[in-house]
Amino acid sequence: VEPAEGVITAKTEQVFTVRFAPEEVDDFVYILEANMPSLPAEAERLKLQLRGRSLRPVCHFELVEAPDYLAKRSPHMKNERGQPGPIEASSVRVAELQSKGTRVRNTKRFHVVNPTSSSYEFTWEPLGDPNPAWRSATPK
Repeated sequence: VEPAEGVITAKTEQVFTVRFAPEEVDDFVYILEANMPSLPAEAERLKLQLRGRSLRPVCHFELVEAPDYLAKRSPHMKNERGQPGPIEASSVRVAELQSKGTRVRNTKRFHVVNPTSSSYEFTWEPLGDPNPAWRSATPK
């Protein structure tokens, strides 16, 4: 909590920042209680209950994204649903490849990290109309 201590002068306000940075997947409950010695003894203490939930991604793609690709992408190209138009899913991430010519093999490698304690089987599947220019070099 920032600031952790200080003075709130009469007829003013103070903004506090609470940071939540869990290291494990869980539901968390935390109670903040303000210690305000200048309040009358019979005054109820200020308590604030905070709740947080941490989630772990199923997997994490370690790749350098092309942040401007979606902005310059032709609106007539097919989207993730195979229909002409912009990409609609906010979860889509772009890895852009550039070719030095035709009949040249271009390879993009990236890591996928599984942070869970379970193993996953996977199969890459094309979305929309498959194009023979693209294929996965990683076997199932």
